[in-house]
Amino acid sequence: MTATTIRPDVLARGCVDLPGIVPDALWDLLHAESEALRPGMTMAVWEESRGVAKFRDGSFSSPARFGYHAGGRVLRAFHTARATIAAIREATGRERLIPYQCSYNYYRRGDYLCLHRDTIKATITCTFGLTRNLGAMCFAPALRDARNDDLERLVAEAGPMPAGFDELPTEYHVVRGFHGYDVPHWRRPFEHDLGVLGVFSYFDLGNDHLVARQ
Repeated sequence: MTATTIRPDVLARGCVDLPGIVPDALWDLLHAESEALRPGMTMAVWEESRGVAKFRDGSFSSPARFGYHAGGRVLRAFHTARATIAAIREATGRERLIPYQCSYNYYRRGDYLCLHRDTIKATITCTFGLTRNLGAMCFAPALRDARNDDLERLVAEAGPMPAGFDELPTEYHVVRGFHGYDVPHWRRPFEHDLGVLGVFSYFDLGNDHLVARQ
């Protein structure tokens, strides 16, 4: 597979399943690390009164409230391991992906993440559940080519969590990758006491096709 052969199935769906990418022996270590880091989490809060934000790199934000902490030694080592990078490259057909960042996201009752697109540096974002209660992420590959002005109008007309779009399950110990920069996505208000989500992402050095969406 060459550096320019992006898998058409992944491009069409906007996502890819990554079974077995996390070694079984690593799950207990990830659980322990996420729990140890949780007391030091930072709250990400974007109040609804602030509306939406359109950034120069083409990313997009709207209201959010959840906790997060940068990945510790265990998640960072997995994220940057040669085997992990090779598996992500093979699964997506993007042979120039390099690690960007990783974190644990903590959702408490009522926390949410409204419609957004990730930073341009998150070409591929991967997530996995460390609790069994994370439900599904709302996911809109149909809006891949929408400009940020279009997303702003959608939020104004249908709210920051519009209905009628696809869902991508967030399952326990299941890793999925998706086009975090291209495809708008969001999470409805969390209905339980605590949910823990692992996140790690990669930037495609071959993304010379990307343009701002203002």
